[in-house]
Amino acid sequence: MENAKQLEPKNQSINEALRVLSDAARTSSEEIKSLLDTDFQRLKRAIITSDTGEAIVRLKDRVSNSTDKVVRSVDRSAHENPWVFVGAAAAAAAILALMVGRKSA
Repeated sequence: MENAKQLEPKNQSINEALRVLSDAARTSSEEIKSLLDTDFQRLKRAIITSDTGEAIVRLKDRVSNSTDKVVRSVDRSAHENPWVFVGAAAAAAAILALMVGRKSA
């Protein structure tokens, strides 16, 4: 019984870390989806235009800039809240280990 009480704060911490990571992933996912949709529309317009060579180069630059922004955002988030990412990675590893352990047992 005491072991369960001792594990409860750890479980709450892991659950909180997973929730924060999930929220961050959802937000990042929505941002990436929006950026990709915008870039896809630009690509379609570029293909339709007669000046596709220059349009593709401009589109590549925009995609590169958008990707850099997302990468910097995730990097900044990881540096601001490193323990959330460490906790989420540990939780994911523990869950994976439990799943593999149950299948082999």
